[in-house]
Amino acid sequence: MSAHPTNATLPEETLASDETPCELTLRETRALRGGGEHDGYWRLVRYDIKLNAARLKSLVKHRKLKIVGNMTKEVMVDRLHRHDQGLLYYETCSTDELSHFLRRRKLESPPMGQRTRSDFDEQVIISMLCEADRTQTFIHLYALPSEVRVLIYEHYCAHFGYEALCAPTQPPLARVSRQVRQEVLSVFYSNGIFGIHITYPLPRCRLAPMTATFFNALHPEYLAQIRKLQIYICSQQDPYIEDMQHVPVAVDIEIVPGGMGYRLHVDQNVSEVLEVAMEERDLDNDDEEDEVDLSQLAQQMIEQATRPVVDRITGRANNKNKLCLSDIYRFGWVLQEIWERARQSPYMLTNDDM
Repeated sequence: MSAHPTNATLPEETLASDETPCELTLRETRALRGGGEHDGYWRLVRYDIKLNAARLKSLVKHRKLKIVGNMTKEVMVDRLHRHDQGLLYYETCSTDELSHFLRRRKLESPPMGQRTRSDFDEQVIISMLCEADRTQTFIHLYALPSEVRVLIYEHYCAHFGYEALCAPTQPPLARVSRQVRQEVLSVFYSNGIFGIHITYPLPRCRLAPMTATFFNALHPEYLAQIRKLQIYICSQQDPYIEDMQHVPVAVDIEIVPGGMGYRLHVDQNVSEVLEVAMEERDLDNDDEEDEVDLSQLAQQMIEQATRPVVDRITGRANNKNKLCLSDIYRFGWVLQEIWERARQSPYMLTNDDM
């Protein structure tokens, strides 16, 4: 397990200061979602934790939600939750529109003879509609065409694609039924970004324990549908850490569907991983002409090592563009080779060597 869980508490002043940005940072979002590091990705942000009224009001303004008078903290939290869930913001609707919603949803107001003046208040109607939103059900999912169901699943999973997932549990929608499970997981794995954590080479680069457990347990059918990967190389100080909040991404890979190739990007900060290896060499040459730009060299070395692995995935005759378990392990193997070459000499790896 990670030594730095994503739901770790943040300093009060970090979240409550009026000087903080209008929108939540990724670190704040992870801390406020709660849950574990493997299932927090699908949870709603809990705005009632640590955020003071001033910060809540700045979020309401930033998201262009209507502010009515001096709203209480509870009301602002409710507005933000409705925004996150994609629910209609009734305060922007006219009285006629609200009455129309009541009729369409078959919500009844008190009988004419029992109505009071407050029954005609927009806030009363809004409260009724909000309560109906919280308790609504939909029993006609299987009656929809499969194409429409896929659109629903894509909308459901779209929020999960903003950040890489570390050995994630399956989303709650996959627990509805066997049919929904098969349909939604196909969308989940093909649209999500999945992290591969590689341990620091002590003595060898390996898949970090939780990463290895996740990919070994993942059904080959779902593994073959993954298109987006982010590789993280743990530091020497934390050789097994698997918290993507504290380990910078090293390699970003996206396999384009339909045999249209792939995109590969190596982060410039990967030099931090190879610096120790290079410093272990006994190079006594202090000539300026022999000095090496570690950042640029590390990017080049890691890209040249990982690109053949992705070429293998996208170019093989059988199961083209489909990941298999050996591909995941191969990323660790090639990074181990890079580390060993860097330890001997950075000059050993050139464009002609790969």
